[in-house]
Amino acid sequence: MTNHRLLFAGVVLAALTIILAACGRPGGEAPQAAPAIPPGAVTIKNLPPLLTLRGDEVPFEGRAEIVQQLAGPAVAEVVVVAFSASGENAHKSAIRIEWEDGGVETVPPGSKNLVLSPQRRAKKISVLGYSFHERRVFKDLARKGTLTWEIRYAPSE
Repeated sequence: MTNHRLLFAGVVLAALTIILAACGRPGGEAPQAAPAIPPGAVTIKNLPPLLTLRGDEVPFEGRAEIVQQLAGPAVAEVVVVAFSASGENAHKSAIRIEWEDGGVETVPPGSKNLVLSPQRRAKKISVLGYSFHERRVFKDLARKGTLTWEIRYAPSE
């Protein structure tokens, strides 16, 4: 019985809302159409696509280099959205970006929303993982670690 009462109350409320909205207009007039925009007054330009390189909790042991596949020979507008590394001595992990002009830039773990030289074009992006138990006298022992990254870029012509 309560469902019927709720349904009836909902219908009455909707009808009252429509009636009040129609009465609220001055003179009960319908709204007027917006003025027409002349053809060619508005130009719509497509934005270039933003591509994403992502790795989530990628496991590695010791030392690893994960070369990222880029869309084209060089890319522009590189942004490191987030980069983190875990493992022993993980602070030595990095994202390495090789630019077209021969320069190399490294980004340490913990970086977020880092915009890298928008006027330069990158030709290679690698994620480097490092996780070793370092010992002075004996050989270093490889340890397990993980890498998480998200890099956005725009392809360049």
